[in-house]
Amino acid sequence: MKKMIFFLLLVFITFSYGKTKKIIPIVIEADQLVFKKKENLAVYKGHVSIKRGDLKIMSDELDVYIGKKGKLEKVIAKGHVRFSKGKNIEGSADIAILKEDKILLKGNAKIKQNSNIIEGDIIIYDLKSGTVEVKGKKEKVRTIIFPEK
Repeated sequence: MKKMIFFLLLVFITFSYGKTKKIIPIVIEADQLVFKKKENLAVYKGHVSIKRGDLKIMSDELDVYIGKKGKLEKVIAKGHVRFSKGKNIEGSADIAILKEDKILLKGNAKIKQNSNIIEGDIIIYDLKSGTVEVKGKKEKVRTIIFPEK
């Protein structure tokens, strides 16, 4: 009887947890993978794509840093970086760093939503809140807005 109660309690906790915290897998595809055990670093090269939910990042190379407990710490995409979020947000940069639900775009950074565009040397895009911070150093920040008709 005690085993049955424990089993039902375990099933209830697992079922409830699944409802409140949905686990979304990360899928990475590339032509090549090299894992550097000492550095806990996975290096993907050639036609790289990483997908999680409605976020997709494509690049020439992708460095995935893994923490001591196997937790993903940060992802750095390099070379012809492009990303999309949902159906109407896309962007590009020379380098993109994904860490803690934020994307940091560096070098020729651009985000396009529908027809509207923002550009700068650095763009920080918060994936949860949708907040965007744009910084210019060599070039000024530029925004192109197409008013609705």
